[in-house]
Amino acid sequence: MILEGMHAYRRYMSLKLHFTTQYDFFKYGGKSRAISEKTFAKRKDVFFFRKIERKYSDNDEDLTNFFVSNFISSGKTWVGDLTSLSAEKIFADWKKNNESMTYLFTEDLKFLKDFEEDSQKLFEVVEGGHPQLLKLMLGKKIRIETVVATNRVLGFMNNWDEQIDEKFIYPNISKLIYKYDPFVKLIKTKNLRMIMRAELL
Repeated sequence: MILEGMHAYRRYMSLKLHFTTQYDFFKYGGKSRAISEKTFAKRKDVFFFRKIERKYSDNDEDLTNFFVSNFISSGKTWVGDLTSLSAEKIFADWKKNNESMTYLFTEDLKFLKDFEEDSQKLFEVVEGGHPQLLKLMLGKKIRIETVVATNRVLGFMNNWDEQIDEKFIYPNISKLIYKYDPFVKLIKTKNLRMIMRAELL
């Protein structure tokens, strides 16, 4: 018999590994030898996993997205923080935004066009510094999903990785964007390109 809370623990650990190491949640189907019932039973925070599992027992996708939204939005990885009301709000807001992904993407593009008429400058790396698009994301002026979407169309992240000299903040942000990309459900790339041509390029 599987211990109560083990499913939530397994999902939590596999996603934490995905966002913090080279482990790929999708490649390995959320499975890892490092995740075992024996290890789980010895933890002092089992109660939190049981609480989360009871809440999302009927919706496995919501369980995954609950963890992902909090890892992305708050950076919190201690499971005790994830049983708070603020964690629930983060997930609720994330879920609501996902339901309006195309609309919010379009609105972000309009903001970017107003911010910088020459769209190419948004992506340029000047003297090894952060591009304007990245600064706007870090300043919460645009959403990380917009960076994911524009990168799917333009593929500028490779240039950023090569040209940005700052090695304290950017490497972690770059990893976050790459790791988050598979979880972001967007319309087809050709349709994203059409929206970008209409609103930004």
